[in-house]
Amino acid sequence: MICMKRYIFTTLLASLFFTKSFAVVDFSTNSNYIAIKKSYGIQTPKDRYFMIEAEIHILGWSKNNLFAYIIHKANEAKDFEEAKLIIQDIITDNIIASFKWTFKDNNFQDSIKANANKIKSYLRRFKIDSQKFTINPYKHTIVKQMPIKYLGSKISIKKVIQFKTTGENQFVTNFRLILQKENTKGIYKKTVFKKHYNINDQIFNIYTLGYIASPYSNRVALILAKVYRGWEGPPHVISYIIVGASLSKAFKKVQK
Repeated sequence: MICMKRYIFTTLLASLFFTKSFAVVDFSTNSNYIAIKKSYGIQTPKDRYFMIEAEIHILGWSKNNLFAYIIHKANEAKDFEEAKLIIQDIITDNIIASFKWTFKDNNFQDSIKANANKIKSYLRRFKIDSQKFTINPYKHTIVKQMPIKYLGSKISIKKVIQFKTTGENQFVTNFRLILQKENTKGIYKKTVFKKHYNINDQIFNIYTLGYIASPYSNRVALILAKVYRGWEGPPHVISYIIVGASLSKAFKKVQK
């Protein structure tokens, strides 16, 4: 039986460098996220739309463009749940380090406490600006939505997707994410992410939910939502892809 529950909000308080605390990412007011749930979710009597959703918990940034976060994986018909701490290079998108752990249903908060020392050691090792580790169910962070205004330019997202139909479904086979910068001098573009998917991955679509800006550089972590078919059909599943992007480098002019 698929567990339909509300995940417990947790937080990792950042150091005083940050103007606000970083914690679980709250998509409840995100227009793209709401559209996903209306398109793929199961409608409930209260006119809400249920899906099996992963969570992202932001830990912080380092001065050399490392981005740290925890993914609380979406739980489909399991007798345990899984979380994974990830240290990602936001320039190359390579995963520099990670570790994962499992825990019993509804015990994410306890699992964070049990792994607190190990998580702290990773933050110290990679100089992530998140000095105080605290559980707080009232803190969350809101992802900023596109476009981005940067030094007189407007930066927006363009995506190129190829689908293949099988039976009654269409699934993603190729995906490319493009940043487009517009200013008085012209239009510039660059590809920041591309990937080929197998039809057996059963990905319905990929959406851009927004970004979290680095406090140290002109780079952002773009958050993408990957929507794929549930094991036995609905409810379907939302997981996440983190893509790094510079707001100033590698753009090529395409129009005067």
